[in-house]
Amino acid sequence: MSLNNRQIKLLATKLIRTRNNKKLIPALSSSYDYSMDDAYKIQRMVIDHEISQGRKIIGWKLGYTSIAMRKQMNVSEPNYGPLLDNMILPTGSTISRNLVQPKVEPEIALSFQKHLNSLFTFKQVTDAIDKAYIALEVVDSVYKNYSFKIEDNTADRSSAAQFVLGPAINHDALDKTAIIFSKNGEPIAKCKGSAASGHPLNGILWLIKRLEEQGSRIKSGQIIITGGLTSAVDIKNGDLIEAITTNSKVQAYG
Repeated sequence: MSLNNRQIKLLATKLIRTRNNKKLIPALSSSYDYSMDDAYKIQRMVIDHEISQGRKIIGWKLGYTSIAMRKQMNVSEPNYGPLLDNMILPTGSTISRNLVQPKVEPEIALSFQKHLNSLFTFKQVTDAIDKAYIALEVVDSVYKNYSFKIEDNTADRSSAAQFVLGPAINHDALDKTAIIFSKNGEPIAKCKGSAASGHPLNGILWLIKRLEEQGSRIKSGQIIITGGLTSAVDIKNGDLIEAITTNSKVQAYG
C-alpha cells in the first residue's frame, strides 16, 4: 500500500518535530502501512527541511549491509541515508548531547576521486578510491526501544546522527581489514571489512544504482560509510568507544 502526498508530508513533519523535541515515538508502521518508496520520499522531505536550515549533503551512509541482519529483519537489500555537514566529527570528539538514544558501531568509510555511475565495475570503483578510513557511526533513532521496520528506519534517515572519522588506512583488501571494537578499554568484538556486504565496495555498487534511480549520485569528495561491522552499542556520558586496526584507531566520547 502506498501513501498519498498528504500522508507523506504528515509523517515527515512528525519525524522532524519529534527529533526537535527529543521525544521518542512508536514506529510509524504501527499506524501506517507504507512501502520503501514511501519511506525514501519521507526521508527526502526530512532532508529537504535540513537543507532549508542551511545544512549540506556531504555523503551517504549504508545500512542493513549485514546479510545476517537482513535475514533477521526479513529484508532483501540494504538501505541508505544522507550524511550532512553537521554530522562529521574528528577522532577524539565528544558526541552531541542533543541525541536521544545514541549507539555506536565501527565502519569503514570511503571517499572517491571522481563521480561514480552505474557503468562502473568493481575494479573501476576500486581504482576511483581516494581514501579509506576507519570510522565510528553514531546512530540515533526517534523510535522507542529501537523497535522498527526497515521502512521506519529509512524514513528516519536510516538513523544517521553523527560519524567520527579516524585516520586514513590502506585501501587494499578492505574486506580483510581487521578491527577491534572496544568500550571503556574492554574489547567488545573483533570484525573484518567483509562484514559489510562481503566487501565494502559491494555496498558502494548497490548504492550507486539506487541513487541514480532517485536522480542522485556519489560525487567526488563525498564520504560514504559502508555499513556497521558489528552490532551497535549504547554510548553514555563518560564512555569511550574505540575502533582499532593494526596501525590506527578512532575514538568517540560520550
